[in-house]
Amino acid sequence: MHRCRTVCNIKIVRYDAFDAMGGEMSYSLLLTDANNKGVIMTSIYGREESRCFAKDIDNGKSSYPLAEEEQRLL
Repeated sequence: MHRCRTVCNIKIVRYDAFDAMGGEMSYSLLLTDANNKGVIMTSIYGREESRCFAKDIDNGKSSYPLAEEEQRLL
């Protein structure tokens, strides 16, 4: 089995996390290797606060529940 440790797949989706917000300031970023192992990083932008999340990806799946926007990246 080939063990690639290089990021081979990069995808990003931008979106409005809240109806009242515009400009698609929230995003999810997928970084995986050739074996679909890596991470999804998500930033949810709001007027009062912002939050960041990182979720593992192994064989194209995460051990954490994925939001709709994160699922679109896989």
